[in-house]
Amino acid sequence: MLTSDGIAMIVFGVVMLPIAGYVFQNVCSMCGADPPTFGRSVLVTVLVAVTAFFTFDGLGYGIALAGRDTIHLPPGYTYWNWLREPLYLKWQALGLIPLLRWLPVLVAVCLAATLYVLILAEPFRNCIAILAIQWTLNVVAMAILSFALSNILHVIGPPSLSSPVPEAAQSSGLFQVPAEVRAATRPKFPHSPRSARPKALPENKEPVATGADLKSTLAAQENVAGPAQGRLPEQLHALEERLGPYLEPIKEACAPYTKYLPAAAQEFLDDGGWWLVLIALAVAAACWLRSLGRRVKRIVFPSRHRKRRGRGKGSPLAIDLDLIGDAFTDPGPQQIAVRSQPGRLRLVVLAPSPSYIGDLEPEMADSLLDWIHPGLGDILEFDKPRRVVWPRFPSLNHFVQMFHRLVQIPEAKGRRSPWMLISGSTRLGRQTIFLGLAVFLDKTSYQRTVQVVKEKWNEVLGMQEVREPV
Repeated sequence: MLTSDGIAMIVFGVVMLPIAGYVFQNVCSMCGADPPTFGRSVLVTVLVAVTAFFTFDGLGYGIALAGRDTIHLPPGYTYWNWLREPLYLKWQALGLIPLLRWLPVLVAVCLAATLYVLILAEPFRNCIAILAIQWTLNVVAMAILSFALSNILHVIGPPSLSSPVPEAAQSSGLFQVPAEVRAATRPKFPHSPRSARPKALPENKEPVATGADLKSTLAAQENVAGPAQGRLPEQLHALEERLGPYLEPIKEACAPYTKYLPAAAQEFLDDGGWWLVLIALAVAAACWLRSLGRRVKRIVFPSRHRKRRGRGKGSPLAIDLDLIGDAFTDPGPQQIAVRSQPGRLRLVVLAPSPSYIGDLEPEMADSLLDWIHPGLGDILEFDKPRRVVWPRFPSLNHFVQMFHRLVQIPEAKGRRSPWMLISGSTRLGRQTIFLGLAVFLDKTSYQRTVQVVKEKWNEVLGMQEVREPV
């Protein structure tokens, strides 16, 4: 029979999965990447989370086995036992070896970002930013959801009769561990002259792990000094003591909110994570102040801003369609059609994606157009469009935005125009190329841009036989 905690875990997972997928889609859009579909977003989030967790967990178990002189695991302790331990206990066990416990975290983050590179086809630096923003928002959502479920279950559901929960645990949230329980498993280091030094052990004798699990083992090692508990941990804890009073007001002010965070997040904050949070906030504040300063400069010095905008329009990549104009050559037996509207192809823009290896040449436009629509490459022999190769772009969205901005249509916005800008991407094996076309249609319309979705060029482009003038 499921207890209230089991029901809460199931509800938490069912509600959190769509939230994580929605967050992933919006973070991809915010960082300039092509957002996947909602279903794929959920699958990618689950895949990356599971991969990162087992990477951290497996490396942590390997470090625990390699550091048996410091982390005295119980006899017959296997990975299955390690897997069932709470995350905060593993974090404290790895903390017995200074600085080394950050290695599994670093490897897990790099592997998760690499998976995003393979899935999203984005540069590694973009994927790191997506990963950091996504999981920061996920942790915030988890804390809010944990707080909401805790209050709902407290009101509508009676506590479990089979496993009574202490008051300290009831008041700390859904998935929390009482502070006194966590403190009992955190090995203490002698970091000041007034601290009680651990008792010396007889020579050639090591503490024996008498506990049946990791929790009792860490509790037994609380006053045992291992080889790694030397001068470096003492200096680190002395530094922590000196800086601690400056963090106390922040901890007290955030305590009503941090108690609803997962136990692993609380452990991370208690073990120096507050300084990383403050550094991240300082960087975010610096970026915000820099952006605010630029806006103030635009308001105070509008003339300089206009000059800069003018220089932007004079970019070497900018193309004025008014200078290209209509074609001076006669059309061939067939001509290009955009959604059944015939026209003349006047511009072809190629740009490599982050996954493209090699150099693009303007002459590659013939074979590329034949690839997206058979026979389209023959039109280039008659229309003689301008062929341009742009530099590499980090994502399709970025290329589309720059294509619409730099390819200038002569007619003002809101007026009918014969020009149509088509943009999208095409995949050649594992390589992706961004493609932009400018077509001069036979009829004018208010629509000026079309973006090809999921490389479905046949839904946008076609070919029609040229009608002889009557």
